[in-house]
Amino acid sequence: MVPRRFAAVVAVAIAIGGATTLLDIVNPATILADQADRRAMNWIARNTPPGARFAVDARPWTGPAWVGVDGGYWIGVATGRQSILPPLLYAWTLPPAEVARINSVLEQWSERRWDVLRDAGVTHIYCGSLSPPARRATLLADPRARLIYRDGGAVVFELAP
Repeated sequence: MVPRRFAAVVAVAIAIGGATTLLDIVNPATILADQADRRAMNWIARNTPPGARFAVDARPWTGPAWVGVDGGYWIGVATGRQSILPPLLYAWTLPPAEVARINSVLEQWSERRWDVLRDAGVTHIYCGSLSPPARRATLLADPRARLIYRDGGAVVFELAP
């Protein structure tokens, strides 16, 4: 009887300890968007064609999945437009060949391989306000990206023809 009580006390202590560490699950590392991103999403929904497809910044996350690094991660949900980064569960719900294709585009774009964008059907590039300023500066200086929206750190570019 004592080992069962002991195990129950230990289990409850672990549960309480775990629950208290999750009280503040929203922390600075998990916030990907701010007000400038929200305004940009509204602008994108009103001012880009329904068939627009966005290149967004992402990074490897866990297993075969990539995750967004800024507000661009929310383009699909917030605007109805497509992005090269699908919702996170793509890595476990799509066929492996499709996951590999998506991850290849994401990896090549993270290395700034512009040639993959046209092949992936990309028409626009989003750089969110929480992404590194150097990334925006690089895009602003590149003639392949035409600035069409800017609010704070959130910028939208259209790919030059």
